[in-house]
Amino acid sequence: MFIPFLSTTLVKQTCLRQIVVSRSHAFSTKNRKYLKMNNYNYILVAVSGAALISSAFYVLQKDDNDSLVEKSVFMSNSIRSLYDGNIVAFCNAATKSETYSQIMAAIDAKEEVKRVRMAQILHDLHQLALASEPDESSNSENGKLKRKSTVRRILQTVLRPFRKKSVRTAVTTVNQNADTGVKNKNFFESITIAQVHDMIEDINNGKRLDSKTLLNLLRAAEESLRRDDTLLILPGTSERIVVVGDLHGCLKSLRQVLERVGINSIGKNTTIVFDGDFVDRGVKSLEVMSILLLLKLVFPRHVILLRGNHEDILIASAYGFQDEIAEKYADEDDVEDIFAAFGRVFAALPLCAVTETAAILHGGLPSYDFNLNDIGTITTEERCQISTTIEPKTEKEILVQGILWSDPVSTKGISPNTTRSVGVFYGPDVVRQFLDRHSLQYLIRGHEVAHNGFQSISCGNGKSVTTVFSHAAYPNGHGQNFGAYIELKAKGSLNPVKWKWTEDAPGVESKASKAENLKAKNTKKDVKDP
Repeated sequence: MFIPFLSTTLVKQTCLRQIVVSRSHAFSTKNRKYLKMNNYNYILVAVSGAALISSAFYVLQKDDNDSLVEKSVFMSNSIRSLYDGNIVAFCNAATKSETYSQIMAAIDAKEEVKRVRMAQILHDLHQLALASEPDESSNSENGKLKRKSTVRRILQTVLRPFRKKSVRTAVTTVNQNADTGVKNKNFFESITIAQVHDMIEDINNGKRLDSKTLLNLLRAAEESLRRDDTLLILPGTSERIVVVGDLHGCLKSLRQVLERVGINSIGKNTTIVFDGDFVDRGVKSLEVMSILLLLKLVFPRHVILLRGNHEDILIASAYGFQDEIAEKYADEDDVEDIFAAFGRVFAALPLCAVTETAAILHGGLPSYDFNLNDIGTITTEERCQISTTIEPKTEKEILVQGILWSDPVSTKGISPNTTRSVGVFYGPDVVRQFLDRHSLQYLIRGHEVAHNGFQSISCGNGKSVTTVFSHAAYPNGHGQNFGAYIELKAKGSLNPVKWKWTEDAPGVESKASKAENLKAKNTKKDVKDP
């Protein structure tokens, strides 16, 4: 009795594998011509194949062939439709003779929907892979490692044929051949301003931290971020508060910001708030994050890092940051540990900063009756458990998703965010009521490209919601938008500062700033931010 049953099962498994392979091959072959048109689209084919394969793994466990094969085919067809929608968006925008920025916005809208759904699929893949593992190992460390390797094995198997081969160039690490060796966590806990200047200069010159030093930086940064409240009330002692919008891996724009603001003014008369979306889409996300975390460690009270929707373990997997780490540390054994450590740093980021006149958060208002105290109820431990806002389950996860993903519009009320398929659209009336409730004048947020680097929607009585976007010529120097940041003065005025992308060396110092930086180095100002 046992042998015939085993044979039947093997036949079913063999047939299922053939179905999965044939359907996945047919889908990828049909779409290969698209891969040359957009570097990102190989991931769609890969996720489609991964969905099919993961479904197959699940089917073999649950013995429910028909429904899950149909589901996997539906998933692949859905991904193809999303990609086709991207092409349609481009054609529609081009035929209407819209500006380049508008065309990019149209593409971005479709891209956002596609990527969010991709992250949802990755979330489902993770759950399917977990379900395929034996229950008896679920509580052991070996079981965790086994489940982790299952997810990685499934994705890597399908991704491999579609990855572009790149020619690797030798890149010097900050600590290569250095007498001091790897910088440990204790080094970062007592790091000085002069040391941060030196390390930033090295990074700007094309060097990067070796993997061990980077992991120690991430551990120290996570501890520092965990000391921040989820809702930060900024003291009124700074003469100006600078709000920086989305950087999206643009090291050149970050250098522009730091040159214009002046690193040496931070902690004296300036507090600088980076409003999320530090990674993805740009090619220097690792360098941007390294510099921001170094600044946070040396100016813990005057450099504020807020979470954006891309500071998310699944979104960063879908949008390219994980691939960037894998590429830049390809010869290291701890690549997965680095990405996991970044995930913990992302989760530790606070959600909102409040000044005397403004609330600063990444996306915006998740509901009519949203109150800042709602953020204050999220404890440090609770926020550090929210590694992703994809598929939120608890009320607080839903709240965080709304804060990070929502967008303002010029029409009144609250409505579903049909552009992103996540979050809501909120009108000027909703913003006005929110600002009135909290005796504030401005809502400052990022999350969207703005042609002038900033864009304001008036809410009446001198109140407004202002979007700031700091990645000039987005993406990666190919666009036409300005980069900008916002200055909030002590008297309450809001002043945007913008710049255009240039082909000169980014962040060229002014004579005054250069002299100030040289003086700071020579006098060895090693006092940390109080």
